[in-house]
Amino acid sequence: MKILLINLLSICFGFANPPEKEVTSEIVKSTVYLTGAQIERNSIISLNEETTTLTFTNLSPFVDENSIQIAGLQSASITSVKYGHSFLFSKKDNEKISTIKRNIEDQKRAIAVLESLLNGLNEEETLLTSNRKLQASDANVSLEKLQQFATYYRKRIAEIHTAS
Repeated sequence: MKILLINLLSICFGFANPPEKEVTSEIVKSTVYLTGAQIERNSIISLNEETTTLTFTNLSPFVDENSIQIAGLQSASITSVKYGHSFLFSKKDNEKISTIKRNIEDQKRAIAVLESLLNGLNEEETLLTSNRKLQASDANVSLEKLQQFATYYRKRIAEIHTAS
């Protein structure tokens, strides 16, 4: 009785789930645009006269699901098209791309540090420019004090801009 029930269930689930077939395809033509690309792929598939689920593998994760087109069906028909991305099998960047990305991030940090230093120097210049007016009106500010203020402001402003 148990064997009959298992056989009956396996037959029911066999009819409920159409067979699946993984398909690979070759790129035959590509056109690059300013905001994307069009890639044409070809694949030859032999199917039986039954409902079959086809899964195309090794496609770009950046596919616009609204742009998927299928042609050359002859006597076959398509009932639906679903698009999904499997994160289990997603490709990892190759070593060269990872190295380039790290270099870009390092360069961005170096640029940020230089911009902070430049901001500090601009503030120091502003301080020196405003001190001309201060020196003319207040004789108590010595050159040594001014140098201490300028050094302090340059370092602090650079630290502030680097931290933010």
